Amino acid sequence: GVSNFTAAQFRALQANMETRLVSHQPEFSAWCIDPITDGVLDQCQEVSAACLAWSPLAGGALVTGDGSNTSDPARFAEVLKVIDRLAETHRVDRTQIALAFVLHHPANVVPIVGTQTPERIAASAKAAHVKLSPRDWYDILEARRGAKMP
Repeated sequence: GVSNFTAAQFRALQANMETRLVSHQPEFSAWCIDPITDGVLDQCQEVSAACLAWSPLAGGALVTGDGSNTSDPARFAEVLKVIDRLAETHRVDRTQIALAFVLHHPANVVPIVGTQTPERIAASAKAAHVKLSPRDWYDILEARRGAKMP
């Protein structure tokens, strides 16, 4: 597999390999949505490659709520507002909603969760049971984009 490759780089490498590439590892979260728009998630679906998302909690910022190191703290606050609303609706916490966003993409994304405690791993695993509606999912995406979907 590859990490942080563009879809074009993946194709170029694959064209020169005898073995099939089986995974992409992009940064992907409710804050970093580039793989939705840059073709990486589309490519994963097209070639049946696994998508292993690194930093699915935006380096922990989607859990702590500290968006001071983000490129747009005001937009980050809007994303958190939606995540918090959905967390309350689904009776879970921010972690589970943020991970559910990643899990609900049709590319069957596997979030890579880094932690040093079994409790956080168990709490993160609960995201698999959160059933976001398409509207819930798009609410997060639209908050991040700062615009409604066309």
